[in-house]
Amino acid sequence: MSDNKVDGLPPIQLPPTIVHYYIASAPLPEATVKKSNKEGAAVARRSSHSAVEKRRREKMNDKIERLKDLLPACNPYYSTSVQQPIHKLSVLQASIDYIGQLHHQLEMRLPKDSPLLKDISAIRDRLKKNQEVFEK
Repeated sequence: MSDNKVDGLPPIQLPPTIVHYYIASAPLPEATVKKSNKEGAAVARRSSHSAVEKRRREKMNDKIERLKDLLPACNPYYSTSVQQPIHKLSVLQASIDYIGQLHHQLEMRLPKDSPLLKDISAIRDRLKKNQEVFEK
């Protein structure tokens, strides 16, 4: 028996050997290489910037959520009127209002000649200036 015959069956036809030829392309011009490197660097820079910006937004959102939990006007535990999601700007405005109320309560309890009262007045002045800038 030959190698290609099995118990009276016709011989198996094997496919011809396949040879792959790879043609080397000509080297790219230097300008193309530099351009692709610049494009790659720009893509990497944009990607890095996007990641940094995303982390910054996540941190900011986390801080606003923490503020929301601390404010009686925004926290459902303290206020039954909180039913809907509260916008970030509303949280910041509620923070300004609440801190102002706390300062006022503290002023009422402190003696008139207290150095802490002077500090509170200075902080209130800065807060008013910041609020004016914020509202513009």
